[in-house]
Amino acid sequence: MKFRARLNLNLQWKFVLGTLLSLVVFAAILFSLTSSFSRVRTELVEIVEQQIQQSVANPELADEQEQLHAVETARKHIDQAISTSKRITWGALILFAGVISLIFFTLHRRYVRMPMEKLRSRFLSLHEGDYSTPITLDREDEWKEIETVFNDMLSDMQESWATVQESERRYRSIFNSISVGIFQSSLDGELLNINPAMAEILGIRLSDISGARKLAEFCYADKKDRQQLLERLHKEEIVNHFEVQLKRFNGELFWGSISCHFVRDSEENVLFIEGTVDDISRRHKAAEELHELKEYLHGVVDAMPSILLSVKRDLTVSLWNSRIAEVSGVAESDAHGKPLADIFTLIEPRDYLSAVEETLAHGNIARLQRLKGCASQQGKIFDLVVYPLGVQAEEAVLHVDDVTEKAKLEEVMIQSEKMLSVGNLAAGMAHEINNPLASVLQNVQVMEQRLSPALKKNQQVAEQLGMSIEQVADYARLRGFDQMITSIAESGQRAARIIENMLNFSRKSASDFVPHALAELVDKTIELAGSDYDMKHSFDFRQIRLTRDYQNLPLVPCEASQIQQVVLSLLKNAAQAISKNVAEPEIVVRIFQQGDAACLQVEDNGDGMNEETCRRIFEPFFTTKEVGVGTGLGLSVAYFLITENHNGHLSVTSDVGKGTCFTVTLPLVSGESNAEN
Repeated sequence: MKFRARLNLNLQWKFVLGTLLSLVVFAAILFSLTSSFSRVRTELVEIVEQQIQQSVANPELADEQEQLHAVETARKHIDQAISTSKRITWGALILFAGVISLIFFTLHRRYVRMPMEKLRSRFLSLHEGDYSTPITLDREDEWKEIETVFNDMLSDMQESWATVQESERRYRSIFNSISVGIFQSSLDGELLNINPAMAEILGIRLSDISGARKLAEFCYADKKDRQQLLERLHKEEIVNHFEVQLKRFNGELFWGSISCHFVRDSEENVLFIEGTVDDISRRHKAAEELHELKEYLHGVVDAMPSILLSVKRDLTVSLWNSRIAEVSGVAESDAHGKPLADIFTLIEPRDYLSAVEETLAHGNIARLQRLKGCASQQGKIFDLVVYPLGVQAEEAVLHVDDVTEKAKLEEVMIQSEKMLSVGNLAAGMAHEINNPLASVLQNVQVMEQRLSPALKKNQQVAEQLGMSIEQVADYARLRGFDQMITSIAESGQRAARIIENMLNFSRKSASDFVPHALAELVDKTIELAGSDYDMKHSFDFRQIRLTRDYQNLPLVPCEASQIQQVVLSLLKNAAQAISKNVAEPEIVVRIFQQGDAACLQVEDNGDGMNEETCRRIFEPFFTTKEVGVGTGLGLSVAYFLITENHNGHLSVTSDVGKGTCFTVTLPLVSGESNAEN
């Protein structure tokens, strides 16, 4: 700026000097004009004086006509003088204009035109691409500085152009070698420029770009997608990763990711759209396969009968399968992101949270067994396994199984093993008792024989002692020995029958269905119930009136020990129901035929049961007794033996305060199905 100001100042001084010179010339001309007018004035004065002198010298001529002539002559001389002055003035002005023009022409040609012509010539060569030839003005004045500035600017332009060319080369190298498609398109969808990668993606040659059809009409599988892209561009100015289905020029469809923006001019008018296109068909396919795999795994997880959920390190839920949603009543959408302790309440949180935290902290697998359910899951039993998920245990998976039935089955097995052990023990004891009992019964028979008068040996021994056998018999009768012997014999025989029943009941069965007399099996079971220690300990079965109502039935195909077990369970249940609160306890046992089935009823006059108890009476481990009394398995096992093993039916009817009646129905047909069972 300082240089320019100095340059303008020097040029102004040169024109000032020219102007001063012109003023000097103009002053000379004015002086010449002034001199000319002075001469004219002098001449007029002289003419007037001459006329006056002539009039004075010849008064006789001073008539009117002469005066007029004199005046006319003076006027002509004045006109002549004025005309002469005009010619002199015009000549001076023309001379002045010529001098001024010559001065300015010379100044303009020397200081403006010649340097400008050289600049014009150099600018034309610059326009034609000559950026290397410097300008030469051959001046030593301020144009020298212009020459220096221009040449310096030209040198800077050369360097800048070299930089631009290098940048263009790098840009072209990147533009042509990058694997992502780059494009420029007009607002109406016409391709303006594309790189080789874009041409490969679209399946078009670079040489054919000028004849490319509009993107909106061809490259988009759905034209609405481009309209949506334009709307987003107008709204957001820049759009990144706009995934859309595109179409190659051969009609093949593929998935592309478009990132683009508007290119505007200085007035913010949109020139064109510039952006990139990445062929993401493989990634999209992989994403679809991954989504399908996730859906498949989600389906597998939801199809699992077990409860499955996962939690993050902050103990918030990240997975919630359909099983737990079904059990808990909480949908997956409601459970996601919620604290585990607040949402998973099937088990008390205090029973499992420490295990989950331990797994997340150290990556260990935690196993918790036989966890009791919370208040809403009363009676439920769960097994819980906590697995770490990920290398760093970013999450933990909780696998929960409802093992209530399994636990009950294990209890049944334990109870069965216990009963089997008791049965084996009882069988062993019965065998051990049989030996001394046989000796007692045998000795009772010997005692009866040795007190009998009919035996000759008895008579001989009595005579040796000085008495008759009749006296001995009378003595024994009077002392009650005969009644004692009879009582011992009856008790021994009764004990023998009890032992035989115990051995038959405890003996392992081959599960073969053999026709049996149902009444005989029931009577043996009643006799066995009378000798049951548990029944004697809890209540005296002999204090209950037992009424038998039997009809004549054909033999019933069944497994004897299983039927006895069912009847014993029904008798014990009836005895327990009426043992305390009934003044005259009674059990009625009925056997009758109903169609092709044999029916057995055990009815008591106890307290009865309500509807809810009747509905659950055959459930395993369900009992109305106090804790520690019974296992709750007797009736459930009886129900299983009748319905599953014998293809029969076991039902119950009861009225509160009136009593309960259990009905066992067994088919009389001894078919192949029963044999198979």
